[in-house]
Amino acid sequence: MKRLVVTMAILTFAVTGCLDESKTYGPSVLKIKQAESGGRETYSINLSHIITKGNHSFIPLSLRIYEDSSLNYADVIFDILTEFEKEHPRLEIASWRLERSANHTNYFICLWVDHKPK
Repeated sequence: MKRLVVTMAILTFAVTGCLDESKTYGPSVLKIKQAESGGRETYSINLSHIITKGNHSFIPLSLRIYEDSSLNYADVIFDILTEFEKEHPRLEIASWRLERSANHTNYFICLWVDHKPK
């Protein structure tokens, strides 16, 4: 029983991610840093978590949207797409879409990108 409880705790932590100062949870290409007093939030993009199969890529976001955020989330998404294009100069993005959590309307799970060779 104790082993089951420990295993469930580990799985819960692995699935939900560590709830730290950032507004992302779990694997994500995005790392958001809280604003210092009176400042703006900043973010960095790391494309190492992207999974690509054929002409499709899964870009994990694990991003929760907050109304009081100083970020322009549209700019964040476009910056991720721009970095993807820079990282893959031989691919042309044909379409992309955000996937929202079924349980939380302000939580985006991932960005799906369809692409083709240039």
